[in-house]
Amino acid sequence: MTRQKSHYKSESNLPRRRLDPDSRRAQLLEHAISAFADAGIERAAHADVAGRANVSTPTVFKYFPSREALVDAVLTEVERTFEELKNELAKLEAPTPKLFHGLADALSELCLQRPDLMKVTLAWSVAFTPIRARYLTFTAQLTRRTLPITHPNAINDADKRLIFSAANAIISMHFDGTDPVARQDFVNRICELMKLGRSEDAANAQ
Repeated sequence: MTRQKSHYKSESNLPRRRLDPDSRRAQLLEHAISAFADAGIERAAHADVAGRANVSTPTVFKYFPSREALVDAVLTEVERTFEELKNELAKLEAPTPKLFHGLADALSELCLQRPDLMKVTLAWSVAFTPIRARYLTFTAQLTRRTLPITHPNAINDADKRLIFSAANAIISMHFDGTDPVARQDFVNRICELMKLGRSEDAANAQ
């Protein structure tokens, strides 16, 4: 029996769609984030990105001329994502507990929509290498500007630091497979701690 010739080409034989420079860079950046999430910020290289994107290593170097440029692009995307998150939460103009519940929900959504980016965020938080200084600057800026609302006294610096630390814990719990109910209990407990601390501050002030 003669096998009928297929009219379909395999995906590998299909002609590549040529991307404009901005689209190509964005594509390579997403693959870089994926490579960093799997291999670590300090280990992933241009060749790892090229393999994932199915392009040559020189192509990656064309858009990210050095390893420093590649790392910078990935970390800049993390910073940009959290800046957008901060701006969205600022619109709530709500008391601290509601803001933190909103933050927890947004982080959980990001873990689902952009898991590799969130894994890079966690890896960056424990990287004690030259990129540590940039992480400290990143967190300092967020603790100064996170959750700005119309009533600035509703959230203090201690709250901001607690919220930022708890945010990393929420991300870790998501990837650890912690039950959603347990994650919600954690969020509620953080809110209780902030209320307790505020009550003690008010008592001491009297």
